[in-house]
Amino acid sequence: MRYAAALRDTPIDRIDDMAVRSALMSIWVTLPETASRVRGRCEEIWDYAKVHSWCTGENPFRWKGNLKHVLPRRPKLEQRHLAAMDYRHIS
Repeated sequence: MRYAAALRDTPIDRIDDMAVRSALMSIWVTLPETASRVRGRCEEIWDYAKVHSWCTGENPFRWKGNLKHVLPRRPKLEQRHLAAMDYRHIS
């Protein structure tokens, strides 16, 4: 996971909200889809670790009630419609 490289060597029980924010902030605006997927995968990893008692407390990667209020809104992609094809070109 090259996008969360800052967290790679950190034991999971030592990852906190500030570490998550700094790791995601660098790609949140420039690569929003990738950042969202990284966050989701890390959230799953944290949940797995918590079930196995490798960490305790709230998941610092959770979106609702945590990162939603800290990270900027993802930019909406502009959806452009394609021009209609001339019916005479349909075979």
